Amino acid sequence: MGKQIQMHQFKYKFEVVSSKIKENLYLNNPNESLMYQYQSNVADLDSFSMQRRLGKQLNAFAEFISGLYFFQNTKYDEAISIFDKSLELDEWAQELVGKQVLYYYRGSSYLYSQEFEKAIDDYTEA
Repeated sequence: MGKQIQMHQFKYKFEVVSSKIKENLYLNNPNESLMYQYQSNVADLDSFSMQRRLGKQLNAFAEFISGLYFFQNTKYDEAISIFDKSLELDEWAQELVGKQVLYYYRGSSYLYSQEFEKAIDDYTEA
């Protein structure tokens, strides 16, 4: 019964994160949307700076997704390790997932690992 509740809570949290990502891709103000930002930087394409930045951001996002995988599968130590690495990256894809989401999931991993002080610190940061 407890596992079902945890899975339901995770699915709900994942849906919230997914909707935030979708919101950020198409904001109400088209001048602030990610699509507009990337379209307006055509000059960056010539210098390949956009490709390098996007590559780093996608790597950071892939790390975050890996952490979610471990979190979902109750491998909290592995999730914490990956979330730690993700938080240290210079090129975080803030537009896709804010660092507050990383702090939230790392805090939840600490909570389930019964590291309550660290969980409180991360929840406060989130």
